[in-house]
Amino acid sequence: MSTVNQCFFTDKALYVVIWNLALGEEAVASLQSWLLNIEARAPNSAVVVVGTHLDLIDTKFRTERVATLRAYILALCRSPSGARASGYPDITWKHLHEVSCKTQEGLDGLKRLIFQVACYMKDNSSSSASGHKLVGRLIPKSYLTLQQAVLDERGRRDSEDEVQYLTDTQLDLVIEQNPGSDIRDYEDLQTAISFLIETGTLLHFPDTSHGLCTLYFLCPVWLSECLERIIHLKSSRSVAWNGVIRAEDLRMLLVGTGFTQQTEEQYFQFLAKFEIALPVASDSYLLPHLLPPKPAMDIHGFRQETANTIQRLFKMSFVPAGFWERFIARMLISLTEMDLQSFEPKRNAKSERRRTTVIYSFAGSGSQQRNRCSTFRVRRRQTIYWREGLLVTFDGGYLR
Repeated sequence: MSTVNQCFFTDKALYVVIWNLALGEEAVASLQSWLLNIEARAPNSAVVVVGTHLDLIDTKFRTERVATLRAYILALCRSPSGARASGYPDITWKHLHEVSCKTQEGLDGLKRLIFQVACYMKDNSSSSASGHKLVGRLIPKSYLTLQQAVLDERGRRDSEDEVQYLTDTQLDLVIEQNPGSDIRDYEDLQTAISFLIETGTLLHFPDTSHGLCTLYFLCPVWLSECLERIIHLKSSRSVAWNGVIRAEDLRMLLVGTGFTQQTEEQYFQFLAKFEIALPVASDSYLLPHLLPPKPAMDIHGFRQETANTIQRLFKMSFVPAGFWERFIARMLISLTEMDLQSFEPKRNAKSERRRTTVIYSFAGSGSQQRNRCSTFRVRRRQTIYWREGLLVTFDGGYLR
């Protein structure tokens, strides 16, 4: 899936996930990343899964084929006991549908399904234990007035080629300029902003720090174009080597976007929040989309280089969205910290040769731990990482 898409997943939305029936099991497998990302970014959202190209399935065995593919989808989202699988949206056979755009078969049924699911969607964040239905709720007139004012501001900025985000101060000014607005205190403002986010009028991240929570994005297309500058970046030694880009080069990609020196920190945090660019040092960022799908060299030979092997195996029912990106970034940070942890034995004749040798410690960071003699130290030789893995070689073995 596109890295940019997940930036616009919001709560209280109905997601319609489309896949090609004619591609069979291969297409079902591709649904996994979409479903995991929806649940990770917008937990407990309503999801409808729609299979297209129904007309390409032979009518002689269409019923059996569709039933089989449905079973594969449910196997992703439900446990063998029928309970909802961890990390996936709550999808049952009622949320599955098939259509043909060519013959229009199933389109009327899809309309009814979307209507029914939307009518039963609830606000799980409300104080009520069961949650209130989203459709049919009363909306204060001042919220609708504010929504129109924000849309007008978006149009004005678009026509005048201005940056498509508001700061806290600018949003307050928009509210104050609305005649008859009854949005007075902080709680009223947050509720109004939540409404604007739900309706797609604003994109805002109140749960973040470093100032990102003070920006309110107006136009998803404009923001997508800013992000595409990074996503479309090709791996090259001049800009990004081994998936890592210097902060100053990443900063150059902001030129012409409208982000200023005062708001670049918020932009960098936005990139990190969605694993587009993750900091691995004070002056460099990891761009996960540039990592190769496989190791750049044959790593199986390392297993024969040492007879002693220590393994720790983790079994997960699913891989959380962004797991590998953040894991690799944090491992690179840890390896950099190891490079700074030097162990200097007492100065004597035997140790003079080893006195300046850097020994990498897996004891963790912190001045207290740096002064300790770690129980596990290695001299790192090589670090290899790819989209879903990392390998560190050292004298006498490897870590993977």
